[in-house]
Amino acid sequence: MANLRNLRPFQKGHKKLGGRKKGVPNKSSLFLDKALIAAATQAGSDGKGKDGVVGYFAWILQTYPSLAVKLFGRILAYETKHPPKDLARRELIRILQSLNLTQKEYAVLAKIGIKISRDF
Repeated sequence: MANLRNLRPFQKGHKKLGGRKKGVPNKSSLFLDKALIAAATQAGSDGKGKDGVVGYFAWILQTYPSLAVKLFGRILAYETKHPPKDLARRELIRILQSLNLTQKEYAVLAKIGIKISRDF
């Protein structure tokens, strides 16, 4: 039980007490990531698993391009802070190049730093 002597405001630079150690990922985030990948793999591009995760995201891009641009914008913003070996970004650009995006969607992509060649 807390008493008044223990209730002090946060002081910058104090020693870390309790919680996860620095650099250890949140377990619930890892579980959610794995569940989302498994669900996307099962769904695929046809709802029956065709082409797995890539097929699922290609379906999202074709069916809901505005939503997909926002989703991938968030993913790329995260990857900017936690960069992979550049594989995800290259694959995303390859998929986006194969779609017919609007000028507005190209503008959103350019705003988040994705340069895609376009023919219009």
